[in-house]
Amino acid sequence: MDVWPNLAANVERVLPKAYAQGREVVAEETGLPLETFPEAYPWTAEQVLKAPLEGPDSPFFGESR
Repeated sequence: MDVWPNLAANVERVLPKAYAQGREVVAEETGLPLETFPEAYPWTAEQVLKAPLEGPDSPFFGESR
């Protein structure tokens, strides 16, 4: 990824750790059991770097912000 070369270089190291922390936060904030959310980081580095952030092809499409 040319726009954020540091992100592309570190995505495999950084995102699983961030996901694990976020998983704990969202479980606490929603009151849902931690087991509700997948334990393993569910996307590959390539999927994250190439996914559109907006529009119908986005994994976030239809979610309120």
